[in-house]
Amino acid sequence: MRLRKVRRVAAWLSQENGLDPLPEQIAEACNMNLDEVTNLLSIIEQPVSLDAPVDDEARYSLADTLEDTTTSVLTEAVSQHLSLLKKCDHYPQSLKALRLPSAGAICYTA
Repeated sequence: MRLRKVRRVAAWLSQENGLDPLPEQIAEACNMNLDEVTNLLSIIEQPVSLDAPVDDEARYSLADTLEDTTTSVLTEAVSQHLSLLKKCDHYPQSLKALRLPSAGAICYTA
């Protein structure tokens, strides 16, 4: 919440003055301690790579810890398709009978 406030006030001051505000100006406008504002501003400015390691041995990256929300949707869709295919298992046999008639049977497809 404090980070959001600092960002909002910094953007407002920047728009009002036409220049990037100094940490002292942001701290005064937010009624916050200068050290706290400086710390929060450093967090805002530091980009984080998804390839950054999250453990000391660099086995896992930040991207490995993010949840893949599409996986469950795909799994559910595949299971629904498979259940439909099981229900329609007899259908391909009836099509085969129409397309590949035995001797003496009438062929219904051209």
